Amino acid sequence: MAKRYRGSSEGNIGTLVRVRSRKSSQEKKRCNVQVGLPKLLEVFSIYTALMYPPAPSPVDILFVGWNPPGTQHFWNCNTDRLRMDLAWVLSQLGWNTQLDFLAEFNRRKCYFVHAVKCWPDRSWPPENVTKFCASTLLTNEIRGLHPKTLCLLGRIPHLAACTVLDGLPPVSHVKYGKGWSGTVNQMQDIITAFPNSYWNSAQKATNRECTVRALRRCLP
Repeated sequence: MAKRYRGSSEGNIGTLVRVRSRKSSQEKKRCNVQVGLPKLLEVFSIYTALMYPPAPSPVDILFVGWNPPGTQHFWNCNTDRLRMDLAWVLSQLGWNTQLDFLAEFNRRKCYFVHAVKCWPDRSWPPENVTKFCASTLLTNEIRGLHPKTLCLLGRIPHLAACTVLDGLPPVSHVKYGKGWSGTVNQMQDIITAFPNSYWNSAQKATNRECTVRALRRCLP
């Protein structure tokens, strides 16, 4: 079956991605309500550059996270919470993450992208912003990187991927603590909890422990 993608734009892979930010969360939300989505990014006056390193070739696993928390993020900050939590998760699977996590990440032909680059803020991105960023950036990253496995870390990456990929289960049908896996568009797709230390009462484990369980079931 041919791959089916929805949306297209000039997404950049392993290069400089220009995004706009520095408005307060309240201002962004007001803008989101008052203007149409095509104009949403135009009201943000200050740009932030997110520099991603080159991707390995081929990409075995593409991990997709939420929005970057600011100018310091997964790729350039040793104390980024997601980077530390994902390193812990992968260490539980037997990866050697102690000395140089990113080197091990690259050696295993893994790559990471943010689902909502155009919302570089710690606040929860609005749904229509998530869908807009996915249709203008994420779709081209998935298409260009052509990973063997796509791993969506939580609800926001899942929602973003549903915007651009046919065949994923809807957000309302997935229990993130339990996880989901299947083959969509000739890729193995894994949906997990966002790997943090918050307690998941349904699974009686932390979210990152739930991520470990899902990856252990699904990865070779």
